[in-house]
Amino acid sequence: MQDILSPTWVQDLIQAYGLWVLFAVVMLESMGVPMPGETALVTAALYAGSTHQIGILPVVIVAAAAAIAGDNIGYLIGRSIGLRLIVRYGRYVRLNEARLRWASICFYGTAARSSSSGDSSPYFGPSPLSSPA
Repeated sequence: MQDILSPTWVQDLIQAYGLWVLFAVVMLESMGVPMPGETALVTAALYAGSTHQIGILPVVIVAAAAAIAGDNIGYLIGRSIGLRLIVRYGRYVRLNEARLRWASICFYGTAARSSSSGDSSPYFGPSPLSSPA
């Protein structure tokens, strides 16, 4: 059985369906669904460079558009129904009312510090679009 997360499988999908696969995988990963987005992007770039059937510029544009769309969709889902989903199904991941209250207090108390701490972290370094603080 073929590994669903392997670069070979992603390359086969890109060969068959083109950049739509790259868009879907990167968008779903940006929404928060565990998908091999980086693997799909690197595989598409290598495929573009080795076969010349697709250009590298369309790969970059599609990946950027998918990441932006996925981030926005994930934000809208979280903003509109996220809290209701957590309250309703949180017990399945051991998230009760007391833990939710504690997380809310911690988040709102440290939101400014946590949103800017990614710029100084070596693992979550500054993005090319982040502005200096």
